[in-house]
Amino acid sequence: MINDLKVFLRRNTRLYSVLKKILQPAYNRYVICRISQKLKKRRRLIRTKGFTLLNRLHDMLTDKGITYFIDFGTLLGIIREGGFIKHDLDIDIGVIKQDNNTPLAVKDVLLENGCKLLYEYVYEENIVEHSLMYNDIKFDICYYDQTENDSQCYLFYTDDKEIPEYPVNHMSVVRMTYERISGVEIHKVGKFKFNIPNDAEKLLEQKYGKEWRVPDSKWVYWKTPTASKCEGFGIQRVSG
Repeated sequence: MINDLKVFLRRNTRLYSVLKKILQPAYNRYVICRISQKLKKRRRLIRTKGFTLLNRLHDMLTDKGITYFIDFGTLLGIIREGGFIKHDLDIDIGVIKQDNNTPLAVKDVLLENGCKLLYEYVYEENIVEHSLMYNDIKFDICYYDQTENDSQCYLFYTDDKEIPEYPVNHMSVVRMTYERISGVEIHKVGKFKFNIPNDAEKLLEQKYGKEWRVPDSKWVYWKTPTASKCEGFGIQRVSG
């Protein structure tokens, strides 16, 4: 019956146009409402189950000798506010690479422990980030290269003003460069424990500026002083 209705509307373009004009506003409101509900659910899960996830990730990764730490907005919330930032939709994790096999080793560990891979981000044939899901909470893992003086990771983004139309699954890339992360330390919130980078406040200043303690709704990571635009595109591989 639905298919018959579709065929009928395609053949009656004037009727289709009138119905679309009448129904489109209601459909738009429905879509916006659904998106809003999903975002609220994601924020609620972060607040109610986020620390449980961090504790679980701590056990998964440290048991395999993987050096990790909470990163970006998650680190900012824990240090500045003592918890998660209220608008956070996911959890940010950094992993210090031992070699180019580290991302694959991390992925294997997480998949073995019930995580679901969503996306794999590749730049110049190297995996630089993973997006995964565990108990309905999304978390991103950025992989850091270490030099004698610096720690670097890569982040993907899209900007319609910069590039009006991207090739399918392609995104712009920035290299984020910070002073070398010397190591990690355990941080506890109640009964939960997880790693933060050594000298976390210094790293937050490099990431968010000297006023990092003051919330800034206009902060954009690919426009910060520590971000350098990379040539070419990165590829977002969709799992499955």
